[in-house]
Amino acid sequence: MRRVVLAVVAAVALGGLAIGLNAATQARGRSGLDHSAQSDLTNAIISGKTIFTNRGAYPTELSTLSGLQSSEPELNFTNALVSTSGKVLAINVQVSLDGQIVLLADGSADGRCWYAEDNEEAQPGQVGGLAAAKVTTAQGISYNGTKSGVEATDCGYTDAYLGTAKAGGWGSTFPS
Repeated sequence: MRRVVLAVVAAVALGGLAIGLNAATQARGRSGLDHSAQSDLTNAIISGKTIFTNRGAYPTELSTLSGLQSSEPELNFTNALVSTSGKVLAINVQVSLDGQIVLLADGSADGRCWYAEDNEEAQPGQVGGLAAAKVTTAQGISYNGTKSGVEATDCGYTDAYLGTAKAGGWGSTFPS
């Protein structure tokens, strides 16, 4: 009888541990998807900053795409919107008309969009021909993302989230 009780107690304890570990793994998995996209954007924006430093401006979108692809061959870059469904394979690139701002967007498979921007305008408050609601007027590198719970489908400069209440604000780190 004692062995049966101990076996039942052990089974209940192990079952509870398994449920707890599964929940923790699922939560970490969602967070891991976000961190992967954020890491890709951080690497890409640093490579972009190198392009800007070497040339004094971000070149045309196609030249910037090519330069980023050469610097970060493990990543893919496009000027088309990128999907959040399934495996996300590309980073959207948008260059301002005056070549002083680059905006990058990536989607995580859990349906969030993430953005990184480098604003090298000579004067604060300038947006280089881009839509003021979509970019920050702060100089330097800034980060943004859709709010938790917003189910995004496509990410990029022309998406339906950036510049709306569905995205968090621009800042020196990615929003949570």
